[in-house]
Amino acid sequence: MHRAFAALSLLAALSSCKGGNDKDAAAKAKLATERLDVLTNPSVFLDASDLVYDDDASAHDTWQLVAVTVYNRSHFTLRDLRGDITWIDEQGHHIGKSPISLSGFIQAESSNSFSIQASTLTSVPQNGAVESASISFTKVTVDN
Repeated sequence: MHRAFAALSLLAALSSCKGGNDKDAAAKAKLATERLDVLTNPSVFLDASDLVYDDDASAHDTWQLVAVTVYNRSHFTLRDLRGDITWIDEQGHHIGKSPISLSGFIQAESSNSFSIQASTLTSVPQNGAVESASISFTKVTVDN
């Protein structure tokens, strides 16, 4: 539904290029294209950093992401981020994938922190010898 709306917005913006101020129409078309890109591939616009795992993770080999900061490079406020955590072992092999859900918002061109403690992050634990993790975002809601 969001992708259909974004596609229609893009078509409307492109059709407005025929008259009036070409510069404004081009800017609107660029934003409409970016909106569609954000909805179809949000990971291109979102950078996860400062991943924090539960304190006892290494003691019992059950790892859970408990906090993360995400930077939004798009020109839109984004909310309700969904995606996957890819868990990586010491040899650099992928040892698992689990879902992640971040509730709340990130304003355009800024960052926000999410955590289990603040009830803004939901993640599933991963068993094994985890060395690191990466997050890929698959779904977001665009506010403006």
